[in-house]
Amino acid sequence: MTETHSSIARRPARPLVSVVLSFRNEAENIPTLVARLDRMFAGQDADYEAVFVNDASTDASLPLLMAERERNRRIRIVNMSRRFGVAEGVIAGMSVSRGDAVV
Repeated sequence: MTETHSSIARRPARPLVSVVLSFRNEAENIPTLVARLDRMFAGQDADYEAVFVNDASTDASLPLLMAERERNRRIRIVNMSRRFGVAEGVIAGMSVSRGDAVV
């Protein structure tokens, strides 16, 4: 029996960085933030997911973010059932993140 070896080195998968963002009433800032995240990770050796945690926003943040998610597969949304605050929002986001690193 002969043994064959691939001469093509397998490139490891790019690491995934989870960016957790807890927010409330940030409709004005969401498009800019998403664009900046895309620019920041462009050309990097890592990919990212943006985990947005909606802490009971009363403005158009959630529908706007849902529309952004349709255009950007990296966006994930956690919608809190009521206002919990930043710390609990970050914990909720971290609990659903899939990254090799979480920031």
